[in-house]
Amino acid sequence: MDETKNLSKLTAEISENLLNSMIFLEILKDIIDGETKEDILISNIFNNIKNAFNNIEICRKTISDYD
Repeated sequence: MDETKNLSKLTAEISENLLNSMIFLEILKDIIDGETKEDILISNIFNNIKNAFNNIEICRKTISDYD
């Protein structure tokens, strides 16, 4: 049970960090204002972080099912 709670806390922290990173990337995207190379780079990073966020949310749901 303690391990599940530790995993739950860790995945919550990871989700928060990923969400903050997505927000920062959106701000950065606004700052660069359509510069092609930078926009492609930021879009790819954002998509990778979004996928990681979605995957960690699946993990959080799985962990909560074991509580």
